[in-house]
Amino acid sequence: MNSLEMAMIKSIANSNKEQYPFIENHLPYLKVNQRNLTGAGMYVNFEYLPEGKSLIKSEYGDGILGSNQIAELNTMSNGLGFSLELEKGEIKYLEIFTYGDEAWDGTYNLFTLIDI
Repeated sequence: MNSLEMAMIKSIANSNKEQYPFIENHLPYLKVNQRNLTGAGMYVNFEYLPEGKSLIKSEYGDGILGSNQIAELNTMSNGLGFSLELEKGEIKYLEIFTYGDEAWDGTYNLFTLIDI
């Protein structure tokens, strides 16, 4: 997982810690399975390392979680939004999306998360 993806998930974890307190604890056990560029963003699909599978607790249910922040990149005008998909307590994927009609190829040099 790269630093942008990690920062986005930590932002989501912080914004949703009361209802979904487990998210940050799962991060050391996640591995990127695949990145799919869409032109207007990216899907980052995860899988769990074997030692992390016992952390998955289905009582947390499903959800699409967001944050009160966006990512500003030095290579873009409008920044990126992001959300995290959960299924039965398992982190499935991170969706990253552009604002407006700006395209993004998944590259960046510097980023900052800012409150919206």
